[in-house]
Amino acid sequence: MKIFKKFSILLLAITMVVGSIFVGNTTNSYASTSYQNSSTNKNALTTSSRSGNYIYCSSGCALYKVNVKTKKKTRLYKGKYSWASIRNVSVYKDYVYFISEKGGIDISTPYIYRIKTNGKNLKCLGLGENPIPYGNKVYYLGGIKKDDYESKTNGIYKMNLNGSNKACIDESERISSFTIYNSNIYYIYNNLYTSSYLCKSNLNGSNDKDLAYYSSDDYDILSIGGFYNGYIYLYTDKGFYKLKLSNNKLSKIKNCHGDILGVEKGYLYYLKWGSSKNYIYKLKLSNNKKTLIASGKNSYGYLISSDYMIYNYLNKNYLNYYLMTTNGKNKIYLGKSFVQ
Repeated sequence: MKIFKKFSILLLAITMVVGSIFVGNTTNSYASTSYQNSSTNKNALTTSSRSGNYIYCSSGCALYKVNVKTKKKTRLYKGKYSWASIRNVSVYKDYVYFISEKGGIDISTPYIYRIKTNGKNLKCLGLGENPIPYGNKVYYLGGIKKDDYESKTNGIYKMNLNGSNKACIDESERISSFTIYNSNIYYIYNNLYTSSYLCKSNLNGSNDKDLAYYSSDDYDILSIGGFYNGYIYLYTDKGFYKLKLSNNKLSKIKNCHGDILGVEKGYLYYLKWGSSKNYIYKLKLSNNKKTLIASGKNSYGYLISSDYMIYNYLNKNYLNYYLMTTNGKNKIYLGKSFVQ
């Protein structure tokens, strides 16, 4: 547990049965977290899976690059499993970085790989989760340990782009997710899944600061959704929030629930869970107007850029993956993965 040296905190009254977020200028020194999925706000955010006219993405079982002008797709790598073992795809300096898991559907171990954008020189960089290439380094969740149920990480690590010189930046088994924005690490630290901290540190793990605290008694945790226009967007099962980075002021986004898939160019993209099918919306941040993009049984997605996103849905025990524009049109079929 962190020991707070300063505790100048603003309690936000939020209309929910459980769960509350506190924000303020608290200082301390402990762990970090890791999360990265989409390419929102690419000028400042770390990872992107788009480079020029090419988008690099996964069909769950294979890694592709797709020319958005010609609609031609090229397979760069094929996994050995029929289930979705390939994820966390990003492109950086002529290499594609991604996770490919080994093992079974229930118990698997994540490995970080990179491959040239022409499909050559495949290399395993080692065990890890959520690789984020940034500033000639790859930041990732590392220190993988495995028990009878799952693989576990014990902190944020960094290594050279070729996998050499691995080093731990911040060690803790409570680190669940992180991202990098404007040369700072933003991370989530979970305290036994009853409370979560949003924190910020330098790239070397120093100068830790608490930005927000979330408390819940039903295993609901805080997650990072993206960055836009000086704000970091957050979500829990209870709703969406935005935190102004200049003063840590937190506000709730009304009438929205689900998982944030990305934030870019004035829109927040999110998934709303349903009993029979799920819905993907884009929310215009200036007026809180939402537009339905897609829906489907067990559907999901994530944002690539302001123009493209990945979308998948369940059909006969298989998740079908598509690259599509963020208005829900111009779908390009990528492939499918088995769901047990």
